[in-house]
Amino acid sequence: MTRKLSCGLFLGVSLFLLAGSSSAGSAGAPHNRALPRVAGPALTGKTLSAGHGRWSHSPNRFRYAWLSCNRSGLRCRSLPGAKKSKYRIRARDVGHRLRVLVQAFNRAGHGQARSKATRAVTTTTNGNPPPPPPPGAPPPPPAPQQGVVMTEDLGWTPVPSASLPWNKINQLILFNLATQNGPGLDNDNLWNVDVPAWVATVHAHPGIKAIIAIGGAGNNNWPTACNDTNRAQFVQNFVGFATSNHFDGIDLDIEDEYFFSHGPPNAVMTTCVNALADAGHAAGLYVSADVITNWGGEWWAPSAAKIDQFNLMTFGSDLGTTQDDVQHTIDQGLPASKFVIGIDVDEHSQPSGGCGQFGNYATSAGLAGTFVWDAWADYQDGNVCVNALAP
Repeated sequence: MTRKLSCGLFLGVSLFLLAGSSSAGSAGAPHNRALPRVAGPALTGKTLSAGHGRWSHSPNRFRYAWLSCNRSGLRCRSLPGAKKSKYRIRARDVGHRLRVLVQAFNRAGHGQARSKATRAVTTTTNGNPPPPPPPGAPPPPPAPQQGVVMTEDLGWTPVPSASLPWNKINQLILFNLATQNGPGLDNDNLWNVDVPAWVATVHAHPGIKAIIAIGGAGNNNWPTACNDTNRAQFVQNFVGFATSNHFDGIDLDIEDEYFFSHGPPNAVMTTCVNALADAGHAAGLYVSADVITNWGGEWWAPSAAKIDQFNLMTFGSDLGTTQDDVQHTIDQGLPASKFVIGIDVDEHSQPSGGCGQFGNYATSAGLAGTFVWDAWADYQDGNVCVNALAP
């Protein structure tokens, strides 16, 4: 995410003739299979995060360029200096829609693809009353497992079972289901996994929780799934999927554009999260949630007592930035004792100084643990990150 585009790259209109194209030459150049996605609210002062999408031919390097477009999402131009996977929205962006262009490289060449446009950027409203403080402490829910070491297995690129670091982890998430425009579940991203067999394999290793995730960047159907008409059936469908396949827990990866541009908090999101947590607990499931740092905590604060574990998406951050993000999230109303801090080795290189420093910090700060995004990327590096977290 942090690599810069070469100075000579021209980002004119001709760059965008195709949403996903490959350089001329070898058929082995990366070809886009799923567009890059942008997560975060289109509000000044907020930070957008880009995922690189899915590519054929195993790209080993990505470049990013953020684009400012008109209200139709067209006539895009490059934003000076915006060459990282994250972009902090400025006053100059008000009225424009934003996209990200991703270039994927391997030895055979490169391909490129751009995301869908965000909503038109608006100014953060400072005149609204502050959200109410988190509710007083009720009897605590079951405490999250101490010393969590977790990784996430991708449904489209799962790690061979024999190569997963079973003796190093105590949680494994299967990523991911998604919401639909209604109460149904989208399981397209699980096309490469036999779900019952995957769960059975996890359970063959005692002490490891098998967890199913729903959501992710670009999954923007949450308001429809969670409205008064669909919510009860949606909750039943998701919890039913988890229990019928014998998962131990559910993970709520809500990165919905509408929710996070209305609030904090957002009443529909809070009602839905509480309903999912209540139904999950009633079914004996562990309930975790993914928090976009460093600003997403306020949307989750009203549900803090109902969530067993908060996975902080401190992706691409050095240790100092991660520590700042943790403090921001505490200030936003979430309890540090439930934090599992994330290390991204997919869209970023293995961190300078290794992953062990994050595990040491989590232990010394009284956090619940650490996780690696994602299992496939770490497997390609010999599981070096997970091994450093649980030596």
